[in-house]
Order: sequence, then C-alpha cells, then structure tokens
Amino acid sequence: MPFFNDTLAAVAGGRTVALAILVEFDFVEETKRVWDGAGILSLDGHDWYGIGQYGSMAGVDFGANDTADQVTFTLSGVDPTFVALANNAESTEGRDVTIWGQFLDDDCQPLDDKWVIRQLIMDRPAYQANGPTSRTVTLSAETIWTNRNRAANAYYSDRDQQARFPGDLGCVFIPTLRHKKVPWPVF
Repeated sequence: MPFFNDTLAAVAGGRTVALAILVEFDFVEETKRVWDGAGILSLDGHDWYGIGQYGSMAGVDFGANDTADQVTFTLSGVDPTFVALANNAESTEGRDVTIWGQFLDDDCQPLDDKWVIRQLIMDRPAYQANGPTSRTVTLSAETIWTNRNRAANAYYSDRDQQARFPGDLGCVFIPTLRHKKVPWPVF
C-alpha cells in the first residue's frame, strides 16, 4: 500500500505542499481541535480552528535516550469557552492530547490522511490574565512514560492499600524501609 500518494504526486507536479500541525484536546466536557494556521480547516467531518499568531507549542520532538519529555501549549486570544475548559484542572488533568500532521495543497485542501505525531496526557493548566480581555492559557502535556517508575494504577503506600483493601496491614511498614539494610539470609 503506497504511503502519501497524493502528497508525492503534488510535489512531483511542482505544486506547493504545506504541513499543518493539528492538535486535538480531549477535555471532559468536549473535544477542542486547533491547527497552526489561520481560519477554519474542515477535515474528517470536524472543524479545526486556526490559532496562527495566538498560540505556540514547545518541545514537540521525540525523547532522546528514552526520556519522558514534556510538550507545552501556550494559547492566547482563543475563544472564552476554550479558556474556561483549559482553566479547569478536573477537565484537563489526565486527559488525552493528540498532535496530528496533515499535508495541505495550495488551497488548504488535505492531501492524503492525517497521521499521529505525538499522543500525550494533559497535566494541570496555568492561566494568566493580561488586562480585562486578554487571557493566556499554558497547558503542559507529557508522554505515557512519564510515570513509568510508579506502580501500575497505584502507589505502594498504606493509604492506597487501605483504599483497596480496608483493614489490610500489608503496607504499613513501607515508610520504615527507606535506607534500611536487611541482612539476608540469617544464619
């Protein structure tokens, strides 16, 4: 199966091909879609709203040496509903962000299908007001590998153990093990 047929044909035909970066924020209340251009881009039955000069993304690259890097989205001048969604920690924390790539022709029509560049998990947002009408939202997102040293879906703590199994004393001693040397075997 050929990959990017329409894009390669456009380039071979001497036409201009642009790369659009699409970002899909999966908030609890609704999904917001933005792209790095201006105006509204209609793709796959969804409208992607251009952030153009109103936004930026920092850190969209692949982690070197298996690092769990962070991507920061800074949006200002976006509509008030987006600001309200992004400003609500319960609406964002732990939710998905997907960064897509899409090739476009001269008329901003899509060439081929979009593809996933990064899949991330939103962290807590930061919010700043600049005057009575200007708002800036900074939203960081991390890879799924950020918490890879933590136990799957849990911490090895007494509080977590009590929440799962009330009355179980199996993890009461965990805090006492820090920097403790346990000789084994004992003869």
